[in-house]
Amino acid sequence: MTARSDAVATFGHDILGGAPVRIRVLLVHRNDRVRRELRRILEDEPAIHVIGEARDVDAARAPASDPPHVVVTDAAAPAARGSAIGRAATAPGDPGVVLVARRVHPESLRDALRSGALGYVIEDSIASDLVSGVRAAAARRRYLSARAEQLLVDGCLAQAARPSAADPVARLTGREREILQLIGEGRRPQEIARLLGIARTTVGTHRRSLMTKLGLHNVAQIVRFAMRSRMVS
Repeated sequence: MTARSDAVATFGHDILGGAPVRIRVLLVHRNDRVRRELRRILEDEPAIHVIGEARDVDAARAPASDPPHVVVTDAAAPAARGSAIGRAATAPGDPGVVLVARRVHPESLRDALRSGALGYVIEDSIASDLVSGVRAAAARRRYLSARAEQLLVDGCLAQAARPSAADPVARLTGREREILQLIGEGRRPQEIARLLGIARTTVGTHRRSLMTKLGLHNVAQIVRFAMRSRMVS
């Protein structure tokens, strides 16, 4: 999710002068102090040109002849969410949108990416991430601060660990799966209890639980389910 170091090259060179075309940025942030800091960071980068700034997306204006390649805006402002991101992204010049957030909010991050934002950078790492985020958005690539990227990874791992509705076996406990397999192999409750080192009544408790979870009503159905699930041959 990182940007190419030479993303500005995406814009090619001016045909007449042969000079690199700088990334035009429209800066939008409701906090004047933060906006000044963002502008300072951006203007320290020779490949970036801040063409305008405003306190909110709706008030932002950019020259029609030189529309922005990237809009940098406040992730926490109501105007930065949902349809406002869409409006910024479809403004003249089709700019990429980079959001600046004070901290990582899972819902805000997911909503921003769904709405079309290409970048999500955190204020505590803004000095190192903002320019990279702008370069990436100008090149139509995604860029997330490390903590935002880790949040997405953690969310994906947590989702993968949840039982899937499409896999009913995933709803069973480890012990219930063991008993399901042993019943599928034709083992009787007393034998299962001996193999697993548990009481026969405990086997019955787990069997009733797995039958309820799987919607089964007798041993024959358990055996057929175990065979369909390829837990037994």
